[in-house]
Amino acid sequence: MDNLQKKILKKVYKYETLKTLGYLLTRALAVILLFLGMIFLLQAIIQYYLASQTLDLLQLFTEDFDTIRQYFWDTLYIIYIESPKFRLTILGIIIFLFLILILTIVKNFVKIKRKVSLLIKFWIK
Repeated sequence: MDNLQKKILKKVYKYETLKTLGYLLTRALAVILLFLGMIFLLQAIIQYYLASQTLDLLQLFTEDFDTIRQYFWDTLYIIYIESPKFRLTILGIIIFLFLILILTIVKNFVKIKRKVSLLIKFWIK
């Protein structure tokens, strides 16, 4: 190869390296941020339930089976009414995005692994 071809090839590999590193860093950062968001929201929801003593209704289920059957739907309705709906909606959206992101990473894992190994081989030689 002449000098011009080597320069062009090096620029192409440099571009691909930056593109791949950007891809990996943004996906890793997104996974970390979504996971931390899930933890934060779960903690806030649990704190809300503990402060409002809504979960004390679950002591009803330590009674006999007839009492459980009689008041089951009423208890669930009270928990639903007193739940922080906005936080639960945001938590659901974050969990959905987290799962989509993880599935796309797993789906593209072989392609990313091959690309990274080829880039490492190029830059090490």
